[in-house]
Amino acid sequence: MLTRDLLRYTVRQGRVHPRFIDVADQGLLALAGELIDLYQTNLGSSLEELSELAQPIINAGRVPLMAKGFNKLLLDRCRFREADGAIAAARLAILERAALLLRAPDMGDLAHYRQQVAIPYATDPDQLAASLYADLPIRQPLEAFDPLTPEALLQRYNLAQAQGLLFFAGAITLTLQERRIVRLRRFFQYLRFFRLLFRLERLATGGYRLELDGPLSLFDGARRYGLQLALTLPAFCDLEQWQMEATLRLPDRAGATQFLLDQESALHSHYARLTGYHPREFQIFVREFREQAPPGWSLAAAADILHPSGQEVWIPDWTFITPDKRRIHVELFHRWHATLLDARLTALEQTADPPPLVLGVDRFLYRDPVRKQRLDHSAWFAKNGFLFNEFPPIERVIKTLTGSLSETPSA
Repeated sequence: MLTRDLLRYTVRQGRVHPRFIDVADQGLLALAGELIDLYQTNLGSSLEELSELAQPIINAGRVPLMAKGFNKLLLDRCRFREADGAIAAARLAILERAALLLRAPDMGDLAHYRQQVAIPYATDPDQLAASLYADLPIRQPLEAFDPLTPEALLQRYNLAQAQGLLFFAGAITLTLQERRIVRLRRFFQYLRFFRLLFRLERLATGGYRLELDGPLSLFDGARRYGLQLALTLPAFCDLEQWQMEATLRLPDRAGATQFLLDQESALHSHYARLTGYHPREFQIFVREFREQAPPGWSLAAAADILHPSGQEVWIPDWTFITPDKRRIHVELFHRWHATLLDARLTALEQTADPPPLVLGVDRFLYRDPVRKQRLDHSAWFAKNGFLFNEFPPIERVIKTLTGSLSETPSA
């Protein structure tokens, strides 16, 4: 991800234009290749040493700010060794000894003083001094680097420019057309995986319109939400047809600006195809469900798309299949989903024949006194809902699923 100081864009007539680069530009490909080679051939070097090696390459680029962006994206692909926790304790002991010796009346000159400090550590003073702050992040050696091609780095740079701008979004509208039902289901599930807040409706053309809240529309956790929203952009690029319109409030501009992207923006997704994407926490959940599920229960490969009424569309997180082949769904509501939760609960309580749905609610939302009272007095939620912290435990999900079905007639 690119930080704010590395974004390159212009604003014309109320619309922001990222300065996308030509991914076939030979000069930029050569620059990217040189930086990639630097990290591939310098495993074991510290971040400080790598920065010194990269600086001349960055300065020689046509646009140093762009080269800094390339370098930032490559650093994101590095794994540095974690600092040894014992270094801090050793440093304190060394400094305490140095302070004690400094007060000695017969210590002599600086060279003699340094030698006396180093005696218990069986090393020379220069090596001891160099090791004092070996636990600083800039001193940690590079353990692994995830390489990519120069062309892929240029593509990633364009995508990162757009992602960085979404941190300043207050509202986003996405219109899409997708004929591949498996891809469509996975895309909606992808949005749920990242816990985004969105409202979805079907269009007369057969497509969908999503209204997503941007980070600037939130008071709590806006930075974290903005990161998750930015991480979702590559999934847009994998759709057949899509158009995104976002309202931004840029820090260097007064008033709102519009940000438009679509399938013609030449952005490339670096994610695996949507049919293969599963965040780690969901992978763990699936594994635990298979280990602990009651006999005959299974988990559908992708959640169903629910159409409770009219143009309204609901996207649960999971669809479960019971031993008698009924389908029951679970939808999670995280800290950003307060408004959506209220609307969903009202719809479920007022609909004569709602779909078989279980609601999981983050306890963060439960802290609100008004919402707490609403949930505590809801007969529907008492039977078909549960609370969780960050991510639901498998035991609670299974218990609520089986309890929800206990009075539900078979199809």
